[in-house]
Amino acid sequence: MRICMLTRTTRLHSKGGMEDHIAMLCQGLAQSGHTIEIITTSLPKTSPQRLVQKTEQKAGPGKIITHLIPGTTPRHYSTKWFAQSLRLFLELNSRGRFDVVHGQSAAAFYVIRARMRGAHNVPTVSSLHGTIFDEIKTQLNLLSSPPSSFSDLKDSLIAPIKIAMHYHSLHFMDKEYI
Repeated sequence: MRICMLTRTTRLHSKGGMEDHIAMLCQGLAQSGHTIEIITTSLPKTSPQRLVQKTEQKAGPGKIITHLIPGTTPRHYSTKWFAQSLRLFLELNSRGRFDVVHGQSAAAFYVIRARMRGAHNVPTVSSLHGTIFDEIKTQLNLLSSPPSSFSDLKDSLIAPIKIAMHYHSLHFMDKEYI
């Protein structure tokens, strides 16, 4: 199978639970002979590979190809990310149809929207790693306890902005996506 994986972060970006989940999933699929093409954000400026836009690794009988979208904010969704990830997906799909698209969290939002509008017919699945309500709860918890460091203070000060952004996302994007 040829699988398109959309995600805002990979092990190239940082370490973490979602990055490990994606790496193990892709490696397992490649070990079974599948080709996985990951579409993700650009790398942080501090990364030694930040100028690379495409990497490829052999993993058993399959392979994993990672496409980094230049000019996007590493590890974060943005209007530019959604538009460019859709453009790249459609370009790659036109070269050879994907068998399935797997989006991590909201990464496949525009790809799903394009499918609903008839731009492609690739089956698409999305794995949600928590909900907007979890994110809002986290921000409210930050506000309910006194900051114990400068970092905590900074997080507490921007928590109301993040809550507003999450509510905006819930009402204007996630509702359609889900």
